[in-house]
Amino acid sequence: MNVLAIDIGTSSVRAMIFDSRGAAVEGLKSQEHCRLTTDPPGAATMDADEMVAVTAACIDIVLDAAGHEAANIVAVGCCTFWHSMVGVDRQGKAITPLYTWADTRAAEAAENLRDDLERGDDGRWTMDD
Repeated sequence: MNVLAIDIGTSSVRAMIFDSRGAAVEGLKSQEHCRLTTDPPGAATMDADEMVAVTAACIDIVLDAAGHEAANIVAVGCCTFWHSMVGVDRQGKAITPLYTWADTRAAEAAENLRDDLERGDDGRWTMDD
C-alpha cells in the first residue's frame, strides 16, 4: 500500500510516493519548477492553466516511473500554498491569474475599505453611517 503525495508551491510542484511505513519510495519522485510573476510591482501571480499542467506533469512522471506499482496507491494527499485565489467561469475555466498571498496590489483598497467600516460589539464589520 502506497500514498501519492503532491506538494504545490510557488516555486515548484513535487510529487512523491511513500510506502506504508511513511518512507519515500526510492526513485518515485518528480519536481517541476513553476513561475511566479512579480510585474507590475506588488504583483505575485501565477498562470492557473500552467499550474494545472505542471501538476499533471509531475503526477504523470511519478506514475510512469512507478509502473505496475502505481496500482498499489491507496491514498493521495495534497498540500498547496495558502491564501490564493483564482476566478473561474461557469465551466470551471480560469479567467484570472492565480493571485497568491504575496500579491500586495490591493493593500490601499483594503485600507480604504477598513476606514469605511466599523466593528461592532459582536465583532462584525458594518458600514459607517
